[in-house]
Amino acid sequence: MLPFIGNTFNGDVSETMKTFNWKPMPLKKTVLDTAKSVEEAMRK
Repeated sequence: MLPFIGNTFNGDVSETMKTFNWKPMPLKKTVLDTAKSVEEAMRK
């Protein structure tokens, strides 16, 4: 990871959104879904 310190990366997904008529999942839903998946994996 050290080589990436100080670098800037462009994460523009506007073309993908336009092409596929796609909207990113809200951050809150992403975090809650991830937490649910982790809980389920820990129960196994």
